[in-house]
Amino acid sequence: MKKKRYGIILALLAALIFTGCQTKRAEKPAKTNLELAKEKAEAVLEAKVIKKQKDAYLIVNREEDGKAAELYTMKSEEELTEGELVNIYYNGIILESYPCQLPEIYAIEKVGKEDCLVSLYLDIFQELYEEDSGLNSDIKEIGVNVKNVKNLTEMEKEALIYLIGRAWNLEAFATDYEALKAEGRLSEDGYYYEEGILFTVEATEEEKNSFSFSAEKWRSGLGAIGYSNGRAKKENGKWSYEPGDFWIS
Repeated sequence: MKKKRYGIILALLAALIFTGCQTKRAEKPAKTNLELAKEKAEAVLEAKVIKKQKDAYLIVNREEDGKAAELYTMKSEEELTEGELVNIYYNGIILESYPCQLPEIYAIEKVGKEDCLVSLYLDIFQELYEEDSGLNSDIKEIGVNVKNVKNLTEMEKEALIYLIGRAWNLEAFATDYEALKAEGRLSEDGYYYEEGILFTVEATEEEKNSFSFSAEKWRSGLGAIGYSNGRAKKENGKWSYEPGDFWIS
């Protein structure tokens, strides 16, 4: 009798243990949307948010291998801020427009944040463009010289030039005075840029939260304006600038 009773008790214990194991398996947490997106994605783009444009974001590739295109626009239901570092999980298809587009994004993962000075430099050029507007008369293109700007990456410089072109609906490209002259874009004597203007900015005395700069808009030897001794600084997480001394020739 005792043996039979012990057998029943052991059977009940075994049943309880088995049921407990089953319950533990059932309680395993469901995968998050991000985890599912990572499994589904054919590719991931490591990017930096540059600027919001209406219903899309301008981003740059921050991968070092350089295999992917550098400039993209993408849509996101989640609010993103300038300088945010993101991993974008997508179906591997890139539309080869300019900038490139990602037609199907599964998830956007925020992984960090850095300074982004593209908007600051765009504001400086905007102010220069509006000063002495006669220099802009009948232009068809804008040359941009940012060679001596060390606090922008090459991809951020490309984004800045793209935004300058969009701001005034003109062709914008990276160049300098010597290149314009060599390409025959200037008059024979090199003193007049008939088709456009040349923006030049240089950054100096760079520190962690501030830097000095000079900026110039040039149309001809006697048609140029600019700022010297400008100063930009970061306070309370935001960058601003004072243009410095205005000059005209």
